[in-house]
Amino acid sequence: MAMLARTSLSKAFQSACSLSWTSAQHSSVLHEEKDKKVALPPGYRAPRIMSLVLKDTFKDGMSIKDAGKLAGERFKSLSETEKKEYEAKISEIAEQRRKEFEALSEEEKQKAYNQAKERRDQRRAHKHRITLRKYNEETNRPKQPSNQYALYVKKRYEEERPETHKVKEFFSKCAEDWRGLSADKKKPYKEEADQLKDKYLAELEEWKKTHDKKAFQKYKEGLKESK
Repeated sequence: MAMLARTSLSKAFQSACSLSWTSAQHSSVLHEEKDKKVALPPGYRAPRIMSLVLKDTFKDGMSIKDAGKLAGERFKSLSETEKKEYEAKISEIAEQRRKEFEALSEEEKQKAYNQAKERRDQRRAHKHRITLRKYNEETNRPKQPSNQYALYVKKRYEEERPETHKVKEFFSKCAEDWRGLSADKKKPYKEEADQLKDKYLAELEEWKKTHDKKAFQKYKEGLKESK
């Protein structure tokens, strides 16, 4: 439970502050861990000085954004004595967390590593999806057309213009009515959907001629250089 609380608090601070800290701002304990090639999973690693400053700064009733800004200013003004005090505290916490990790069974340790890898892979996949979506928008990648049911709903919506509080009821009724339509009555929507699909596929093939994997990779490299 203690490890879970630490992880949740750390995530909240990181997402609120959106601050990037250089390796020079890591604690000496983290450097020692790297030198020993010890890679503990998240939740068991030594904290950074900034994490402790954030924790000390955050008070009840204070927004995390304000706490992050105030902590950033406080961090920059730390004296050498204060930094050493924080580093001593970090050493103590690091030792405690290492003991907690070593007390786990081999199965529990492996589970912690697997969970860390899964979260890392999820973050990478999420970042990739965002970048790909941005790339597709900026390069005007053809958008997938509506299917026959979507065309049917769109037509009915334009005709009926349901009130906001009745939209949910409207969509439920559309689904029910669509299931009851004969093949002949669905045919016009199917034909239109097929035409839109053919047009989309033709435009997509044309777009792919100048927007392959190499072009996307070059785009990603350009984003990194612009940061």
